[in-house]
Amino acid sequence: MPGLNETPVGSRSPWRRIGLVVALVIGVVALVFFAGALIEVSGTPTALSARERALLPAIDAFSAQMAGHTPEQSRGRTSKTVFADGSYDLSFVYTDAGTRGAPYVEYRVTVEPTVFQAIATSLMLWYGTAYGLDFASTIDFEVRRRDDLFAWGDASRYGFIEGDGHAVGNLLVARRGRVVVLLLVTGLHYDDPFTFFNVVAPLLEPLEALSP
Repeated sequence: MPGLNETPVGSRSPWRRIGLVVALVIGVVALVFFAGALIEVSGTPTALSARERALLPAIDAFSAQMAGHTPEQSRGRTSKTVFADGSYDLSFVYTDAGTRGAPYVEYRVTVEPTVFQAIATSLMLWYGTAYGLDFASTIDFEVRRRDDLFAWGDASRYGFIEGDGHAVGNLLVARRGRVVVLLLVTGLHYDDPFTFFNVVAPLLEPLEALSP
C-alpha cells in the first residue's frame, strides 16, 4: 500500500519514459550540432572549378538595390572549403568595411553527404545567423520570418532583417535534398517578393542538378 507521499510505480513509469525519450532527443540533437561544429573547424580551402564558380553570383546581381553605393568588383570574394566528412561549401562574400553603411552580401552553397546532415546544417545556418546578428552588434536586430513570400526546394526559411525596427536586409536559408543555400544581405533590402525572386531564381535553378 503506497504511503501519502508515494506514487504507484505504474503511474510513474510512463512519465519517466517520456522524460527519457525527451532527454535522448535533446542529446542526439546536441551531438549533431557539436559534430557539425567540429567538422566546420576541419575545413580545407580548395580551388574552385569553372563549373563551381558559375554557381556563385557576381555583385552586379544585387547592385540595383544598392541606392547610393556603387559596388566594386574587387571587393567580392569567392571560395571553396572541403570538410572532413566529404561535405563542401561554395561561397561568395561582398563587403566594404571601410565605407559606412555599405552593403554586405553573403551567398553560400553547402553540399552535404546525406539529407539528414543537410537538414541539420539548414537549421544551424538559420538560427545561428538570426541570433548571431543580434549578439554581434549594439543594434537590436530581429529576423521577421515571411515564408509566405518566398519558398524553394524541400524546405526553406525566409525573412526580413530589421534593425531597431527598420528593415535593413534579408535572410534566406533553403534546402533541396543534400544542398543547403544561405543568402544574407544587409545594407540593402528586398521588400518586393517579385524583385527578390528575379534576383534569386537564376542562382537557385542550377543547384537542382547538384542533389537528387
